[in-house]
Amino acid sequence: MSGIIKAENLTKKYGDGIGSVTALDNVSLQIKSGAFVAVTGSSGSGKSTLLHVLGGVDRPDSGRLYFNGKDVFAHSEKELARYRRECVSVIYQFYNLVPTLSVRDNILLPLMLGGRKPDEKRLDEILKITGLHDREFYYPTQLSGGQQQRAAVARAVMTGAPVILADEPTGNLDSKNTENVAELLRRCVKDCGQTVVVVTHDARVAAYADRQIGIEDGAIVSDTGE
Repeated sequence: MSGIIKAENLTKKYGDGIGSVTALDNVSLQIKSGAFVAVTGSSGSGKSTLLHVLGGVDRPDSGRLYFNGKDVFAHSEKELARYRRECVSVIYQFYNLVPTLSVRDNILLPLMLGGRKPDEKRLDEILKITGLHDREFYYPTQLSGGQQQRAAVARAVMTGAPVILADEPTGNLDSKNTENVAELLRRCVKDCGQTVVVVTHDARVAAYADRQIGIEDGAIVSDTGE
């Protein structure tokens, strides 16, 4: 499973004139396939903006983003939507589960929207890995916060996307569930061969990563290496 990301001089500003804010300031980096990377920084440092640009959700004002050697933003909107649908999968802090769907259907939702037939064996394995095998037909309101976040992780893994981007995925969880979700993200790398980039302010989550990138004022200020 391939998934090499290369960013060159990414710049992103919000607003105009004196009130403008530089969220990304000529950020360049490369993330190898099968890596587990934590992006850390204070609130407003630009780490979430970086994640959204890497996911094709936000366009940079300048700079280039390559995925497996192809310029992500040089293509049509249709191709960009395909990148977001097939190449990356995003996990948000607030789970984004559909309350009227069961755990099973929430996990399978991206596949169904893409007209893809689910692999039942893979679903079974993912339910076991995430500890949700006995909650398959429960609804989100019947789950704890930790279980809901595990369902969100399961959905991201189930898509088969080579890259998983997680935006503060443990921000609403207690210590035990924080560690459980961090371990699940590590297993995405180890067991499923996916690349994981997690934005976090939690040192416990960052410690699970193989590489830590620090961002302040829109610029990389530290990097433990590729």
